[in-house]
Amino acid sequence: LDPGHVPGSGSSRVWSPLAPNTAPNDELMFGIPGGPTFLVVLVSAAVVAAGAALAVRLVSRGYLSWWVVPVGVAGFLGNAVDRLALGHVRGWLVVGASRWNLADVLLAFALVATVVAGVRSVLDEPNVERKGVTQ
Repeated sequence: LDPGHVPGSGSSRVWSPLAPNTAPNDELMFGIPGGPTFLVVLVSAAVVAAGAALAVRLVSRGYLSWWVVPVGVAGFLGNAVDRLALGHVRGWLVVGASRWNLADVLLAFALVATVVAGVRSVLDEPNVERKGVTQ
């Protein structure tokens, strides 16, 4: 296998970190297979909205910096514009078997930051009573 080959592309197109070209990427984050464009954008919007709501809650409680929310939303918007205009996103960074772009990096950063903040909030407040949870 040629190390310059774009994984999963089904073509012999060669990718180079120095070349200004991009490769079409129909996958979702982490190599999850995509689907119909409108459905992917709609489901992604719902997931990002839920994540943003959680992140805003973590910001209000002091566990997460405020700028993580717009970073994640910017990542979503970047990929949504590509998907709606082109039917796929344009990936230019090969990470393992998947292709990423700047929007993916922003989304991944926001996801990791929000998960870490969420775990911290649970660990910092172990005595808070939660609905439906008995001790």
